[in-house]
Amino acid sequence: MDLGRIPAVRDDVHILRVKTPERQRIVLCLASKGKEIIPSEDTCHLITLCDGMHTVEEIVSHFVEISGEDPSSVETQLEKIFERLVEVEVIQFYDVPTPREIPPEVELVHSLEHIVMEITNACNLNCIHCYNDSGHK
Repeated sequence: MDLGRIPAVRDDVHILRVKTPERQRIVLCLASKGKEIIPSEDTCHLITLCDGMHTVEEIVSHFVEISGEDPSSVETQLEKIFERLVEVEVIQFYDVPTPREIPPEVELVHSLEHIVMEITNACNLNCIHCYNDSGHK
């Protein structure tokens, strides 16, 4: 792995931190592909360092510092993760600094999990669950 290369998040990647009463998870949305990826917390932390300004060497040093592991071991692990992130088009590498804004995390407390559609030719918009009949008149 070339330690001098500079990883940067692609423009169409968005980070969502979804919180529900049962759990919390992170979702990477690739807008142009219409795909979602659910990374680990550590992978998400790595992605936030891919701002187009930090070299691979600086990122490896950061993870060595916080993990206390051997630099060659960290480099090997990060190389696999970088390869996967390039493969799924979350990041790309540059030879010169290419500043990118890391997408802000959007917190969804109550995310949409189910939708029910009733298809009919006789809709009067007065069903008890219909949004049309809610609120003040």
